[in-house]
Amino acid sequence: MSRWEPDARGRLERAALELYSERGFEQTTVAEIAARAGLTERTFFRHFADKREVLFGGAGQLQDLLVSTLASTPESAAPIDAVAAAFEAAAALLQERREYSGMRQAAIAANADLQERELVKLAMLSAALADTLQMEVDELFPVAETLQLLRFAEIEEGDIKLTPAGHRFAGADVDVRKKLFGDHLMAYLPLAARIKLVLDERPAHTARAVRFLEELEDYMSEDYAERTLKSVVNWGRYGELFAYDETSETFSLENPQ
Repeated sequence: MSRWEPDARGRLERAALELYSERGFEQTTVAEIAARAGLTERTFFRHFADKREVLFGGAGQLQDLLVSTLASTPESAAPIDAVAAAFEAAAALLQERREYSGMRQAAIAANADLQERELVKLAMLSAALADTLQMEVDELFPVAETLQLLRFAEIEEGDIKLTPAGHRFAGADVDVRKKLFGDHLMAYLPLAARIKLVLDERPAHTARAVRFLEELEDYMSEDYAERTLKSVVNWGRYGELFAYDETSETFSLENPQ
């Protein structure tokens, strides 16, 4: 008979984040996380698929909260007002998990592969919110953690605060927003910068997507690699860094939008 383990998931979360903070994500093993929590590896895998999911397992809860908040706003409300209400709900959740959120973000910020996975999760979240608002994804600027990833906002003690760049983005016209977004992609998203560099260096300024997929697959599963690249394609188009032809699966610098 299995032993009842109260709050096993929470204990594993706390243990993992402590170890990521002390030793770094790459240097921490599942066995060490389980031992720190006073549990077994078998118990760990009942709650998480791998050690990365400790950082991303709460995405569903955040998505459900944001989507339900958007859905409950009056139909007459402007999209920006609906999103503001969702931000308030997210801030309340982050306040409850303030210490966890800060440690989580620090672990992700220190690892390029985790940043790419974060982008996938956020792209899925953006799609869900856009669907709720009956908008195209490109019309909906992502929520709190995307703003933080690209340095447009900071999350501090449960509050979401725009950075100076975030204030410039909010007050700018469409063209300036795209330029600013593209600049931040280049500065803070390694894969976007890599694609742009390859295109700039090649005489024809084109590159097949498969070369970047193969590079991503060295660090993640084929499925995650495909979704990561798709997300970067969408953000790169918005920031007008490059164009992408879906038929030939080719990046180029021709009319990037």
